[in-house]
Amino acid sequence: ANSYVGEDAATGVGVGIFDKSGNPLSLTDLLPIDAGEDSASITVGLQPVQLKGKTATTGKIQSSVTIEVVHM
Repeated sequence: ANSYVGEDAATGVGVGIFDKSGNPLSLTDLLPIDAGEDSASITVGLQPVQLKGKTATTGKIQSSVTIEVVHM
């Protein structure tokens, strides 16, 4: 959700998380990580999205995303 609270805040929007091909990711998806010998990487994209059932208005957006990595 948009956590920006100023008068010029966008409404009815959140932040969507997408794979490197632009497909939306579910919060329950397991993501493969390209592992190298000493490092690993994954590419994800973030962009504003209209929330279901809400009317989006233009304005500023502030949000945060935490990605947890578990090695099994």
